[in-house]
Amino acid sequence: MSTEKDHSNRPIRPGHSGRLRDAEGMRATQFILGMVLVFVLTMMHDEIAHYLVDRGWIAESIRELAEIGIGVVLFAIWSGLMIGLLRVVNAAGTGQK
Repeated sequence: MSTEKDHSNRPIRPGHSGRLRDAEGMRATQFILGMVLVFVLTMMHDEIAHYLVDRGWIAESIRELAEIGIGVVLFAIWSGLMIGLLRVVNAAGTGQK
């Protein structure tokens, strides 16, 4: 007799769905998704400033200043998300809510 369980009837679920069942896992996932979004926007901040110039929203003469400003704002958002994620992980590690 085999000691292995029959898993043929179980539905396939990609990822680790168990992390989304508790509040800490859901919050950590949201912070990480936010960080991925900010990372993608950071990679595109030059193109965003160029788009704003093309649409006439900002002048060509301040495009580089806009790139720096966009980068600073995205860095501040990234820092806030990182602090939030660290608080969630720390609270989950110590058992606090």
